[in-house]
Amino acid sequence: MAKIVASIFFAPVLVALFTVRYFVVALVQYGRGLTSGLGIGRNAEPVPLPSVSKQPSDGREPAYKQYLFGQMWADVRQIGKLVWRYQRTSMHGAFEKKAKPQFVPEQPSTDPNVPFGVAYAVAIGLGFLLATVVLAAVAALQATAFGLLLVLSIGLIYLLRVVDTGLLQLRGIRITCSNPNDYGRVPYPSYKCATCGAMHHDVRPGRYGVLTRTCACGNKLPTLLMLGSHRMPGYCPKCHEPLPPGSGQAPEIVLPVFGASNAGKTQLMVLLALAAQERFERRGQKVEPADDYTRDWIKDQSQHMSKMGMPQKTAKELRAPYVLHIRSGRRGSRTLKIFDVAGEIFDTSEHIDGLRYAMAARTFVFVLDPLAIERFWTSLDDKLRTKLASVRSVREPASIFENATVAFEQMDLTLTRTRLVVAVSKADLVEAELEQAGVSSDASLRTWLCEDLDQINMVNAMEQRFASVEFVLTSAVRRDDTVDDSVVRFMDAVLTNEGVKQHR
Repeated sequence: MAKIVASIFFAPVLVALFTVRYFVVALVQYGRGLTSGLGIGRNAEPVPLPSVSKQPSDGREPAYKQYLFGQMWADVRQIGKLVWRYQRTSMHGAFEKKAKPQFVPEQPSTDPNVPFGVAYAVAIGLGFLLATVVLAAVAALQATAFGLLLVLSIGLIYLLRVVDTGLLQLRGIRITCSNPNDYGRVPYPSYKCATCGAMHHDVRPGRYGVLTRTCACGNKLPTLLMLGSHRMPGYCPKCHEPLPPGSGQAPEIVLPVFGASNAGKTQLMVLLALAAQERFERRGQKVEPADDYTRDWIKDQSQHMSKMGMPQKTAKELRAPYVLHIRSGRRGSRTLKIFDVAGEIFDTSEHIDGLRYAMAARTFVFVLDPLAIERFWTSLDDKLRTKLASVRSVREPASIFENATVAFEQMDLTLTRTRLVVAVSKADLVEAELEQAGVSSDASLRTWLCEDLDQINMVNAMEQRFASVEFVLTSAVRRDDTVDDSVVRFMDAVLTNEGVKQHR
């Protein structure tokens, strides 16, 4: 009897002490489940990372989702499962070890101690209950913190996208596809992982990463052009063809060059590239081909002009543009894309519908062969006409200009927002005749074309359709191993209004 009275007296003390103990045990088991679920410690049981295919067929990206958009939810489920397991095991073990023997003694000779059994059971229950209340509050705080992080991440994602897009627009950076079967605008490039070659269709901040994303192979990729994504191999997201290296790094100058077959377009464009290299590099700046395709074009055409006096004839099929990187200070750097197409394309307006690259142009170049103007041609003496017959364009410039501009307008291209540079070519072949007519500057060329050659309708059409028109006399030749000054003047006319600063 005395033992029972003593047990009843000490039972509340036992309840208080063991409630604290099992409260702490429950908290420890929660910490154990938390660290184990996060992969910390010797007995860690983290959720395996999901497998990511390098060539997913379900429209997903070949990248791991950002933690808050993917793995976090799997970790939360795993932590909850582990915490419940550890808590249940711990409380069940405590009941079996402490409370149950007081009701059913393990030794037959031992008397049961029901008050202590009740005290142990109550302490275990109270400790677990108190821990549950505290852990519920902790879980609520954690959920709130994760929710805030998720909201902040989403906000940061959209902020970065807006800032990146704004900076691109502020700098005037637009990207066009170089594939002749596309030639469309590229809203944002796709990129191939440099390590495994997996194609990432949209690397911008999102569910796969905010500042960087992790490729299926583990390689880290920047998510923004301003963070260096332009250094990766870029591709058109529509046709999946490669973009010129460095696309998105500097504003593009898309230069559509049109004119009749044999008007001198290719020769003028090759010498334009050479003039840019000579002019800029002489002042410590830099002009370089963006790819081997452009580098080979300049080299091959230069060699052919040295041997034959003229470049190779442009192929009739549409080709990728020739791309030059012009590095003229941080704000003056540009990417120049020269689209040189065969003159036969402009014979009829129906054949120009593939020239969609013109949609991104702010400056057009029309190469005008004065030899093709019948009035000028017939004014030459017979000997000179015989000499120049092989280099003369057959189609009248006015006809070519009309076909081209009608086709551009049918593409919903607003020419009145663009400028036109008219390169009057082959000045070196009729130098004496031009000097006699007093032709040299923009004003004198206009007068000569309108009054002497009866091309007033063509000139008026140019001025009506374009925001501004500039006439430049060009001699696409090299003199003393340097490009003729007229080509340099032509280059200035093309580049100055495009924002390229040339330090003189």
